[in-house]
Amino acid sequence: GRFEGAALVVDTARFEARPSGNAFALPSSRSKRLTERFELSADRKRLNYSFELSDPEFLAAPVRGELEWTHSPGSELARGDCNLENARRYLEGWVD
Repeated sequence: GRFEGAALVVDTARFEARPSGNAFALPSSRSKRLTERFELSADRKRLNYSFELSDPEFLAAPVRGELEWTHSPGSELARGDCNLENARRYLEGWVD
């Protein structure tokens, strides 16, 4: 990673080729690259996140996205029971 001004930029490359490396049932190649940016808002209460995912072998164009996380110190963590059967099916679907 590196800083560009106040933003932390994380550039990840050298991925292994995987049968489900870009999404469920969407392969990835060794050319896959992920660039992420993390930056605090001016009021320092939100974290702005953006990414660009490219893989010229399997994606026609880079995939981009962004979102914002808001600092909420008074919030309660939402908890839920783990469903072991769902977890097992999820993990089996991602086996390479």
